Amino acid sequence: FLYCDVDDDFLFYNFNGSPVTVEVTACAADTTSPAGFNLMYDSPRGHVFSSWQPVQTGVGWKQYNLTLTDALFANKLGFDFRISSLGSKQAVFVARVVVRQSKTN
Repeated sequence: FLYCDVDDDFLFYNFNGSPVTVEVTACAADTTSPAGFNLMYDSPRGHVFSSWQPVQTGVGWKQYNLTLTDALFANKLGFDFRISSLGSKQAVFVARVVVRQSKTN
């Protein structure tokens, strides 16, 4: 797991349900084994997981965008979200994580 915390001044307790995009720059070296990850985060439904994000193997660093429509980012259990590669057949390496809140009109 890679535990992540979003600054409370940026977004805390997202009751408005504003969609948030989490951009993860990741890689997996072994081309013979599938790799991937998902995000575990707190929502009004409790802790939930994003959909599984396959990681393209053997090509170097790639960016993957996961959109969360119900993430609260309320520091429950001491973190806002965590990246999980449980279920991946090989290690997934993460170089960068960026969180962007979608603009509402």
